Amino acid sequence: MSRQTIVDVTMRTPDDWYDVPLHGEPGARSWAKKLAAELDAPKASGLADFLREEQRIMDGEPSIVIGLVYVPQPASGLVNATITVQMVQGEPGDTIEDYLDGTLSRLRDAAEQQGIRNVEHWRSPHAQGEFAATSFLYAVPSTDTEATGTEQLAQQVDVMLFPSGLDEMVELTFATPQFVGFEDVADLVQQFVLELRVITEAA
Repeated sequence: MSRQTIVDVTMRTPDDWYDVPLHGEPGARSWAKKLAAELDAPKASGLADFLREEQRIMDGEPSIVIGLVYVPQPASGLVNATITVQMVQGEPGDTIEDYLDGTLSRLRDAAEQQGIRNVEHWRSPHAQGEFAATSFLYAVPSTDTEATGTEQLAQQVDVMLFPSGLDEMVELTFATPQFVGFEDVADLVQQFVLELRVITEAA
């Protein structure tokens, strides 16, 4: 049997999350302005600029194949959360246990300097393998214009999907600067991960 390699990743997403066109895809240059207009965001809100910046950051990572933004309150001018999906080249023998151990070790080392707290982790089966997830909170500058100089808690969830029989993995990252806006982030991210589908072909 020939060795398989990942050629693409797809993910079904809810209607209230918006795809970010990346790497020169059609409509990429005008996307931010058009989406802000479709959401009826006031020009003064600055949403188009915020969307453009999120797109620029995602576009800077060539391995990212899916980018999403969540904008429940367009008038605020804020992107409340982002999701990125990228393919990761592993090494023969890489295990989910090694990934979790390494990730938790890095978070412990960075905890004091970066204010990381409330670290949680879990594993779960997937239709094409198994995934491991780590969730943590960290401090960022407040987005409240009336609270300049203060901090708020942001949340990030990193997920690594290990497709069965492959040396490559798929990483999904969820990030929100306002974690209090979500009832259950772990469950939300789990639903996204379960919608991931890895497309392979013979290497």
